[in-house]
Amino acid sequence: MKMRSLTPEQQKLYDSVMADPYPELPEDPETGTWYKVSLPGCVCSCGKPYYAYLKIGSENKLMVMFEGGGVAINEYTAARPGGLFYAGTQRFYFDDVDFLSMGATMTGIGANSENNPFADWSVLCIGYASGDFHTGTASGSYVDGDGDVIQTHFHGYEHLCKLMEITKKWVPEPEALLVTGFSAGGFATSILTDDVISYYPDCKNIVCCVDSAILLYDDWHKAAVELWGSPAHISERLKTRDFSYDGLTALYQKYGSRVKYLYLTSMRDCLLSQYQNYIDHGVLEFTKEAGDRFEDYVKTLYQRMKAEMPEMVYYFFDLLEPAAPEEMGLTVHTLIASERAFDGCMDGISASTWIMDAVNRNPKSVGLSLVE
Repeated sequence: MKMRSLTPEQQKLYDSVMADPYPELPEDPETGTWYKVSLPGCVCSCGKPYYAYLKIGSENKLMVMFEGGGVAINEYTAARPGGLFYAGTQRFYFDDVDFLSMGATMTGIGANSENNPFADWSVLCIGYASGDFHTGTASGSYVDGDGDVIQTHFHGYEHLCKLMEITKKWVPEPEALLVTGFSAGGFATSILTDDVISYYPDCKNIVCCVDSAILLYDDWHKAAVELWGSPAHISERLKTRDFSYDGLTALYQKYGSRVKYLYLTSMRDCLLSQYQNYIDHGVLEFTKEAGDRFEDYVKTLYQRMKAEMPEMVYYFFDLLEPAAPEEMGLTVHTLIASERAFDGCMDGISASTWIMDAVNRNPKSVGLSLVE
């Protein structure tokens, strides 16, 4: 079995960036302090111990945030995880809660910053290290590009269940519940908000906010069943090429207006259009044509969702991605876990303000001029 090995120089760098600033969750956590939550027996996709982060806020309100980091959709992609020191360009998902998982606790709507309207909330930040949109329970062996066998663990759903039990101990009955996530965590939000709600069945103020989660694939159901080992109540919802659409429409059919539904996406998402280009044409690269197709689908999806989920509100934006060639017109990927969450990206309204308005029962759409 092939395991990732580091040179002495790489190990030194890894140890320095992994110097975790957060202590383990104690028996008596302090309000407003981030803690590391280790889960004995739980592992990342690469086999290393898994952990997440939890902060108990001064307000009786809870945010559950699913982090992103790619996805494995078949055996080929499952055999090609990525991370700090993996070589090669075809890397499809993070397999380790390395230092990147800390980012959502330091920037964006999970941070303790003065300009963050959610700073006093309790926050569970669920690091992503499983390639399964946080929905899996399976393990498997796959052959990588060098002919070596790697053992992969898709245990995202197991992580979620154990973390929710711990969180409920400290936040037993929140008066407001925000379930959100970005990228792979956005897909998770669409399909797992129902599971999170099950821990708080009496909560009256629930918001589901999906950030940057559009990826079309014919075999989502097969991936969930055969690759990730997702529970049946998750996999049975996957019926179309659009994972998030399936998750959100199932949530809407169950809860109707009890939940407030928020959908946030850029118009020509650089990373999602790149992965879509791989699914459609086998080439994992940025192209203008991939951006064009992504934009066309966003407009089509908006019309469809407007008809089927009339209570959904949207945040469309077209902030250009500086790392992509300018002539491609590709746009940034995700807002909520970055400082861009506090900028007025569209119509002078920030994503953080838009989400808080929904929490305060005043949801409204932003950036509709981009799709209408």
